[in-house]
Amino acid sequence: MDDEAYQKISAEFPFWTVVDKEKCEQLGLAKSVVRFTCIQRESPVCPLFTDDDLAQRFLETYGSTGRVSVCLAEPPELLGLLTEIQAAGCKYVGFDISTIGGHSTGDIPEIGEVLEWVRRKAAETEADDEWEAMG
Repeated sequence: MDDEAYQKISAEFPFWTVVDKEKCEQLGLAKSVVRFTCIQRESPVCPLFTDDDLAQRFLETYGSTGRVSVCLAEPPELLGLLTEIQAAGCKYVGFDISTIGGHSTGDIPEIGEVLEWVRRKAAETEADDEWEAMG
């Protein structure tokens, strides 16, 4: 990911996603994330939200029966989730997806770009923690 693309993702942790609660308890987070297809992408999209209120709005719009939002507070949590769902065939992440007038809104980058961004964030966080420990 080039620096311009890296700067484009300006969100900060924590993030939220939406899961099928029963599947999550039985199979784990990655196998229970609710995926959807939108007009902009023909491949499944993993929803990711910068605020739990946005995740709740997504649940209200697309159905909340048996579904809950889950917080991903640190880069390693998100990195693990995205790595697993990418291996399972998910190609995109939908940041703050909602529907207005029948059209999806939000940013939908390729999952590989988001993984690179998370890796950089994890490295920055680790460097900050080391710096604070020395201080």
